[in-house]
Amino acid sequence: MFEVMPVKDSSIIFLGNSITEGANWAELFDNPNIINRGIAGDITEGVLNRMDEIIRHKPAKLFISIGTNDISRGISIGKILENYLSIIKKTKTSLPNTKIYIQSLLPVAVPPGSFYLHNNKGILEVNEELKEISKDLDITYLDLHVHFADKTGKLKSELTNDNLHLLEKGYFALERLDTGLCI
Repeated sequence: MFEVMPVKDSSIIFLGNSITEGANWAELFDNPNIINRGIAGDITEGVLNRMDEIIRHKPAKLFISIGTNDISRGISIGKILENYLSIIKKTKTSLPNTKIYIQSLLPVAVPPGSFYLHNNKGILEVNEELKEISKDLDITYLDLHVHFADKTGKLKSELTNDNLHLLEKGYFALERLDTGLCI
């Protein structure tokens, strides 16, 4: 479906998994130029495989948030970061004027033995590496994790009903943050 959607001039693309897919970003930020390219269950390799669709839009800004599902599938931190670097390289090569924003992965509150295999240890490791990659490549890193974690480092209970995905309160919290997400 994404491949047949019309191209919008000066678009802003949110690219990621179900956390991204779950919001109507255009309404949230009152900007009709925002395009949502979140796919539930997606992983870094999936994003890498669909970069041509992103590139055809020639977005002014690209917000990337992907990797949580990689962790839950047991994909190594090294492979996640390798895929991120490939996504960034492809974006910078094909879209040199696009401003890239790397969003930290959000915490989870998934209990041991849960259906979901996500974990905060892996999320924190990926976030630390993404922060360094962003610094090294002069990309804006948005640390959202700190705003969504409770005192124990888990996703705040009032922002979720399944310990993984955001409720409307979580998305509205994103809108209010002074992190550069304000479009």
